[in-house]
Amino acid sequence: LTEMDWGNAVAGELRQELDWLYGINLSRALMSALKSVGKFKVMSIGRVQGPALALLAQREEEIAQFKPQPYWQVFVQVRGVTFQHIKQRFNSEEEALDVKRRCQKRAEVINVAEKESALPAPPAFDLTTLQTEAYNAFGFSPAHTLQLAQQLYEAGFISYPRTTSNKLPLTLPLKDIVNKILKQERYADVKPLITRKQPVQGAKDDPAHPAIHPTGEKPVNVSAQAQQLYDLITRRFLAAFADSGKRVNVSVELETGGERFKNSVSFVKRQGWPLIYHFIDFGKVPTQLFKQGEVVEVEKCEVEKKMTKPPKRYSPASIIKELEKRKLGTKATRAVILETLYKRGYIEGKKSIKVTPFGMAVYNALKKHAPLILDEHLTREFEDKMEEVMHNVEKKDEILEQGKAVLSQVLAMLKNEEKALGQSLYEGMEASNVLGKCPNCGGQIRIINYKGKRFAGCSSYPQCKTTYPLPQKGEITAVGQCETCGAPVIRLRVKRKTMEFCINPQCKSKQGDGRVSQSNS
Repeated sequence: LTEMDWGNAVAGELRQELDWLYGINLSRALMSALKSVGKFKVMSIGRVQGPALALLAQREEEIAQFKPQPYWQVFVQVRGVTFQHIKQRFNSEEEALDVKRRCQKRAEVINVAEKESALPAPPAFDLTTLQTEAYNAFGFSPAHTLQLAQQLYEAGFISYPRTTSNKLPLTLPLKDIVNKILKQERYADVKPLITRKQPVQGAKDDPAHPAIHPTGEKPVNVSAQAQQLYDLITRRFLAAFADSGKRVNVSVELETGGERFKNSVSFVKRQGWPLIYHFIDFGKVPTQLFKQGEVVEVEKCEVEKKMTKPPKRYSPASIIKELEKRKLGTKATRAVILETLYKRGYIEGKKSIKVTPFGMAVYNALKKHAPLILDEHLTREFEDKMEEVMHNVEKKDEILEQGKAVLSQVLAMLKNEEKALGQSLYEGMEASNVLGKCPNCGGQIRIINYKGKRFAGCSSYPQCKTTYPLPQKGEITAVGQCETCGAPVIRLRVKRKTMEFCINPQCKSKQGDGRVSQSNS
């Protein structure tokens, strides 16, 4: 046995204590503020949860403030292939139309270039990369990926998943693992592609755990999704022992009426590791070939008006990656933090994360009354201090006291601003209860809780007595207005199932149970 790694142990203990102190005190302070204005709702915020919410909310602000600008693009089509003008964007329609007027019925191919470059095999997975790839390949949420990986680990089919390393130490019995895997029928055809004695190594390291890799044992009695994840991990592991692939970029440039147009396509030759790891779209080999100097017929020339687009919202995979990039949270906690934001009703959306009105109210209230809770620099500073403890355990008590001092400062700010903070949270909570416009009077249809039951009613009551029944369980989110009857359409999330439907039981569009759509989240 080696010497106990006290640095890792004590740093982990410090993290646990700080996260608990911050989480329980800040969460209770928020609920106390809401209680001061006569309302109650289970809320939470924490040392990493605050900066994570801030990142998502700031993206919402960028989207809200974005003002789209028009631009124009000019395209020609030759042999069914679309070529774009080399200027790409024109700021005036007249300039784009001038280019179109100069286009002729024929064009000359003035340049054909083909460039090959090596595409190195990827290293084995660290947890964040696994969560990103599983989301892209199968749509698994980061938390679900970790759950499946934990099941595979506990059954002895893969190594410990909570790692930041993408290195495979040569002290591991790598040759034996590869040979065991190749004996499994589904990987038998991979054998000729394994050409390296040592795997490709990544740049990230973890003193506690190696990259995620299969143990060589064949999975038995696992779910279909767990088998999918095992296959992803195993093929990524095997790919690290294969030759590089080849990326090919083909660029064709043509000229008509003195105007130049270009088409570029990139694809990967099916050789080396891409033959093993088939979870990436490597592009299609172009079917149309052009020769330099030939004259071709221009089938059509078009001008398209487009608008600039706002920044994209984060996906569950991209926000996990962003948190890692900013050194917020750990490999084991980031997915849990994201799930908590969903659970508290701060965010919504399966593929594209949107901050709810209540989530924005929490963010804005904290930004105004206790900005330190959202400060990622402060969180990262403590992450760095915990790294110091790994190398010097004597610093633990000193850093814990520093954390308590900052927490006391934040709690004092919250107490001084309790009423104002509570009012801001209450207004946000009320905004999140709005489901849409009343189809009868134009007022607001809201969620109303009365004697332990909830229903939807018009804000103009008693002048307007429009009401609708609501499901008594599950999270409700407003989606829009029904095109048939004008009543609100809601999204209902119960456990892992999501469905959307019009809340009007008399709506003519309803069939069966009235669901508009249903999907597993």
